[in-house]
Amino acid sequence: MTLRNLGALAASAVLLLSSCQRDLLDPNDLDLKVQPGLQIPVGKVDLTLSDVFRPDSGLISVGSDQNYRLVYRQDSLLSLDVADLLELPNQSPVAQNFKMGILNLPGFSSASEIKLSTLSNAITNPAGFATTLNAAHGTNSFVPAIPTQSPGDLAGVSVSSFSTASFHGGSMTLKAVNKYPAAVNATMEIRTTSGATLMSFPLGAINAGDSASSTVSLAGLTVPNQMRVVLTSFSSPGAGTPLVPTTYVPIDTGSALEITMTGSNLQVYNAVAQTQTQQIVDDTVKVGFGATAGVKVREIAFDQGGFNYSMNSGLPETLSLTLAFPSSNPGGTPISQTIVLPAGQTVNGSISLAGSTLDFTSNPAQPFNELPIRYSASLQSSGQLVTLDSSASITMSFTLVNVDFAYVKGFFGQDVISIPADTIDLDLEILNKLGGSITFVQPALKIPVLNSVGVPITLDLNMASIDPQGGVHPLGAPATVLPYPTAAQFGQTITDTVVFDKNNTTIVDFLSLPKDLFTFSGQVSVNADTVATGTNNFITSTSSIFGDVLMELPFYFTASGIGFKDSIDVQVLKDAFAPEIGVSEGTLIIGSINTLPLDVNVNLNFYDVNNVLIHTEPLPLLESGVVDPNTGLVTQATNFVTRLTMDVFDIPKIYQATTLEIEAVLETTSAGTVPVKLLSNANLQLEIAVQVELNRSL
Repeated sequence: MTLRNLGALAASAVLLLSSCQRDLLDPNDLDLKVQPGLQIPVGKVDLTLSDVFRPDSGLISVGSDQNYRLVYRQDSLLSLDVADLLELPNQSPVAQNFKMGILNLPGFSSASEIKLSTLSNAITNPAGFATTLNAAHGTNSFVPAIPTQSPGDLAGVSVSSFSTASFHGGSMTLKAVNKYPAAVNATMEIRTTSGATLMSFPLGAINAGDSASSTVSLAGLTVPNQMRVVLTSFSSPGAGTPLVPTTYVPIDTGSALEITMTGSNLQVYNAVAQTQTQQIVDDTVKVGFGATAGVKVREIAFDQGGFNYSMNSGLPETLSLTLAFPSSNPGGTPISQTIVLPAGQTVNGSISLAGSTLDFTSNPAQPFNELPIRYSASLQSSGQLVTLDSSASITMSFTLVNVDFAYVKGFFGQDVISIPADTIDLDLEILNKLGGSITFVQPALKIPVLNSVGVPITLDLNMASIDPQGGVHPLGAPATVLPYPTAAQFGQTITDTVVFDKNNTTIVDFLSLPKDLFTFSGQVSVNADTVATGTNNFITSTSSIFGDVLMELPFYFTASGIGFKDSIDVQVLKDAFAPEIGVSEGTLIIGSINTLPLDVNVNLNFYDVNNVLIHTEPLPLLESGVVDPNTGLVTQATNFVTRLTMDVFDIPKIYQATTLEIEAVLETTSAGTVPVKLLSNANLQLEIAVQVELNRSL
């Protein structure tokens, strides 16, 4: 062989190596030293792990510690806000009404009198009594006895504070002061002007200069303002002894039986009368708060909102009506507003609830969804006669509007909210090319939770992986109550992480690679177990819960059958072994330094034009670097030298080949059972040289 031919052979070796280059195996720059004779250095190949496990923009990354990681993050696996957890429906108007009922009237006092001259004219026994008495006027004389008789209607009485009144209660007192010269015994009746008896007053004996009174109930009576005073029974023992002047008494026919009629504690059903300022109602209505079935609202603090009211009065006088919320602003000043409601008119208005708190627990029998509203009304007297009717009413309508709460406390019921099903494509190109299997030793799936919702929410996650053959590998995650702020942590945000690992799931099988897909769905249950978590919920206007899925898995793993194949053009190699060159035998010398935590088996497979395997050159096992069993890290490189001899039987096959396939299989030691860690700077260095035997001399 000439030096020219030897140079061509060296160049062919360079071309051969160049043709082996591919995406995953990038050789270093070759440093060839051509030595005339039998051995041709080919160069050096440095295969780092990053050439095989190339970081992927989606799932595979390299940490600062050079450890490969499989990283998967799914944002907002769970995202719930206020509207998902609590719905406060629009409140329907609540109607309330009350009747005027029994009204109090101011008391009255009316006076009248029956003069002696008037009385004497009505006395029929003794005969001539009036003549005798009139003759004695202005003198001292005796007064003859008057036997019991009925003098009749002798006086009238009127009341200015009403024209007519039907009484529910009260009393009438008639007082008589006897200014006559003799004692009397009398019974009086009060009658209507048409003669109907209203009431009777038995006064009994009244000495001269003395008085007597009698009281009767007005309940059930309808009394006009004009009445007559009727003496239904009258008698007198007389005064003095006839013909005994020393016993005579002064006679004045102008003297009178003075009558005073007084009404007190007057209560009427109906009347045309003057009223007096008075409270006509003071009551509390329990208004139901509309909530979704199962929801028990105990307290609401409002950012904004209004309590709208509409009031219509059927009363003849102006009302001063106060609405109050006795359970509002616990520990502070309750909400209260006074409304002036003119007679016969409608008033609409609103009470602002902004910044206030309403407590719905005041009723021990139902400490939720019930708001007490106190209403009291005072009738304001105009001093005029007005028509009063106990059936006259005030109607009211209430409703909560534009509610925007700062927070709500209570029990928000039990509900199940579905997590929409989704699929994540695990399109890891490198795993598809390498095949085999990888099993993580310490896998964990984490769900970082950010939660300001004071509601126990149970996550039931149905997650599975699907292998290339379609097999389903469920995660088997248990139903888990997500971290949440308790009632004692009201208003706080809890940040925590739910961890599913090999202690509580089948995550090892779930994450064994290769896998094609992740599928997930599931549900969250609100207040799933009230025995365990109670019924004290809260939510603020800004409350929310977010849960992501995070898998950040360092490659601490066992592996078996991980391999790759690549084909290169063998034309330059065929040229090197062309018959005209006269190579009778060749040896491929490979020196290696391995810091990979993987054993490597390499086969060189030669295929003819029909893609039929015609020759294989296996390399002996390239053993992994020395692995520390405690850390899984390579602590020492492994060095070895491999010689592959190609004899006269092999060379013709190589010459016939059209394709050279490099097949490499990697696995952890002891048949893939020893866990190791995968660092990106681990590598396999190969020093390559070719030694040939020539049939003819240079």
